[in-house]
Amino acid sequence: MSRRLMIVLASCLLAAELAYAASWPRIQPFDQHYNFPRPQDMYLSLPVLAANGRPVYTLECASPESARARAAGFHPAREFECRLSLRGATRAPDDQLLTDGHSKDSLPTAGFTWNQLAGDCYRYPDYGGQRVFRLRNMRLVITVSNVLFTPELGSGQIHKRSIQGLTVQLQGFYDPAALSEFPAPSRYEQPKPLVASQPGGLLDCKRPVLKHAAGGTQ
Repeated sequence: MSRRLMIVLASCLLAAELAYAASWPRIQPFDQHYNFPRPQDMYLSLPVLAANGRPVYTLECASPESARARAAGFHPAREFECRLSLRGATRAPDDQLLTDGHSKDSLPTAGFTWNQLAGDCYRYPDYGGQRVFRLRNMRLVITVSNVLFTPELGSGQIHKRSIQGLTVQLQGFYDPAALSEFPAPSRYEQPKPLVASQPGGLLDCKRPVLKHAAGGTQ
């Protein structure tokens, strides 16, 4: 393929991408805080509005222990998980836009577990206390803080805790450079268990590792 043809094709693809992105509405910025003292209370539903005031998305976060989440058809796979959906959507992928676009399963970064929020792991990029998603002309930031854990449960060599309470901050901004239909996967590897046989235990978060770059750090 000639260089000129490659440039033409690239230009056509970029033009198509920009035209597609132009169809996504500009959202109104938002910044909301929610405090949950126990897992059973952990459910929120926030309408995301276009600049003209029309609701276009719904942002929900919940615990699997929330009856309100189950009643809304939201069944989180992690201790605390968020989803962004088109208004009224009931099927994948429109009922969970925080995916890679190829699977109905949410991205790992859409959910939180206790060991991702403990110690050094809280500051681990993309898998700690703050998650950032860029898609459809918007930047969505989910920040968890004031995390309370249950007492440690030990059985033999396995030690595990769970999230008892937390505060979550939801922020949304117009981002004209966010041209993807779905968020890009994290550039970082997920932190691995300190003990391989204890995936639900503490994680090794001392050195964030970039994908395809063993030993790389932020």
